[in-house]
Amino acid sequence: MKKWMIGAAVLAAVLFGAWYFASPSYAMMQLKDAAEEGDPEELRDRIDFPAVRESMKAQMSAMMARKMAEEPSDGFAALGGALAMGMVGPMIDGLVTPEFMAAMIEKGKAEKKDSAGASEVSTEDASPVNWKIDRNGFDRFRARPDGDKTGAALLFERDGLGWKLVSLDLPADELAGEE
Repeated sequence: MKKWMIGAAVLAAVLFGAWYFASPSYAMMQLKDAAEEGDPEELRDRIDFPAVRESMKAQMSAMMARKMAEEPSDGFAALGGALAMGMVGPMIDGLVTPEFMAAMIEKGKAEKKDSAGASEVSTEDASPVNWKIDRNGFDRFRARPDGDKTGAALLFERDGLGWKLVSLDLPADELAGEE
């Protein structure tokens, strides 16, 4: 009877170890597949859109507050900054859609828009993006495009035995629209 219990414990430990190390890569593969197929329902299952929107609103608001603090301001500049900060929420709500997320996951970065609002197409982005997984404890991991030096990343949290994308970690220069 003891051999059976020891065997079951070893098997459980092996299965847990396999899940622990393989599940982030599997989750990222499923998210990439959903993005490539353009399946909005599958993306909704894999992405916590309200959490992603809130994280982007917080990052954008913090970036705008830093910019306002850096620049000398008069009354009109302060009013303009306050109006701009009020527009962050609706702008992010309209931006973070299944289509935007699919494009971002496929390309490994947010697409830049030209002055008319049309996406710029680049042939250098034609190759598939490889994502590097960095574990952050038992409940979280970060995926970033392999070779990307900017620090942009997708942040996932455990959702039962699976994972959900809950935040985009964008570098301040991308948020500000700088190159």
